[in-house]
Amino acid sequence: MPDPVEHLRRLLEAGEVIAELDLADAQLSGQDLSGGVFESVKFAGANLSQCNLRESLFFNCDLDGTKLDRGDLRRITVSQCTFRNASFAGCDLTYSKFNEADCSSAKFARADLSMAAFNACRFDDADLREALVGQTAFIKPSIARIDLRGLHAAQTVFIDADFTTALLDGCRFDRAVLNNARLAGKNLSRSDFSRSQLMSADLSGCDLSHAKLMGCNFKSANLQGCKLGAADLSNAVLVEALATRAMFQKAQLTQAILIRADLTDADLAHATLSQANLQHAHCIGARFVGADLSYADLSYAELTRSDFRDATFLRTNLHLAKGEGTRFSTREGVLDDDRELLEAERWRAPRTLEEN
Repeated sequence: MPDPVEHLRRLLEAGEVIAELDLADAQLSGQDLSGGVFESVKFAGANLSQCNLRESLFFNCDLDGTKLDRGDLRRITVSQCTFRNASFAGCDLTYSKFNEADCSSAKFARADLSMAAFNACRFDDADLREALVGQTAFIKPSIARIDLRGLHAAQTVFIDADFTTALLDGCRFDRAVLNNARLAGKNLSRSDFSRSQLMSADLSGCDLSHAKLMGCNFKSANLQGCKLGAADLSNAVLVEALATRAMFQKAQLTQAILIRADLTDADLAHATLSQANLQHAHCIGARFVGADLSYADLSYAELTRSDFRDATFLRTNLHLAKGEGTRFSTREGVLDDDRELLEAERWRAPRTLEEN
């Protein structure tokens, strides 16, 4: 029976597809396997450390428990392979593409995943601490109990990801895309999500106090009961966000956009809302006690039972704002209904003879 390792070398030299070869527990450290096409090959337990696998293709292969440490895996393509308990320590995975791969319990310490793409892959119990992640894409991943502690996920994409059991202590997500992410109930106090996209994300019950959220996009996100005390939401977009009972005490919301946001029973006491846009916002029962509303726009907002005592007003626009039982210490600095604007809004062009 031919030696499988020697058979592998001959197939590579001939440029042939390597199919259904059993290389379990093989010692292939330092080998040049670049450009190989591997189909249904069993690498389970093999030592592939420091191998050159650049631009190789793997289809339906078993790499469970494989040691790939410090290997060159740039631009590899992987489809429907398993890497359970595999080690990628120090690997170069830049520009690689993984489709429906199982990387459960795999370790990526100091691996470079920049520009890599992972579609519908499993990372349950995987360890990505110290990994280099930049412009990396994780599309619909399974990430139960994934360890991302201390990770700097700059410009990284996580679409439809469930982070509810992930370890995120010290993780930074600046300029990341986290649309439809599920982060409900997570303690994210003092975390950094600067300029990230969190559209339709579930952040209900999260602790984001003192977090850096400048320029974040929370359009249609669920922020119910979220703790945002002293968070920096400058220039953030909260259009149509659901923020009922959210706590924004002393939060920085300068130039934030909260058009049609639901702030029912939210607490914005002593928050800074200078130049914020709250047009059509639902603020029923909301507390703005001691808040800075200089140049803020609350036109058309629903302000029933809201509390503006000790708030600062300076050309604060309340044009056509609705509300019974709203409490003010003073209305000095408030711009009430603008009659000329109201007439312009109600104006309709006269019908022409042709239209009649």
